[in-house]
Amino acid sequence: MALAWLGRGTFDIDEWDEAVKTARDEHNKGTGQYLLGLPLLGEYLEDGLAMFGEGIVDDADRREGLNGENQPLGNMTDKPNRQ
Repeated sequence: MALAWLGRGTFDIDEWDEAVKTARDEHNKGTGQYLLGLPLLGEYLEDGLAMFGEGIVDDADRREGLNGENQPLGNMTDKPNRQ
């Protein structure tokens, strides 16, 4: 939940510890349903990872490539802002 909240903008990277604590405090049997109910969950997770300088690369995503060592090239600078 904390990573999704980070990517959604509920918490900032400087508030990561607070986001993790809140996620732990609010975790219950409905947490999975809550996360699956977020229509942009994948985007939130990807954006949350990007805040840590990490990324997701798969064969379907051609906007972000790999360098010669099969490592992500970094965050996408051309990624459009969410509406």
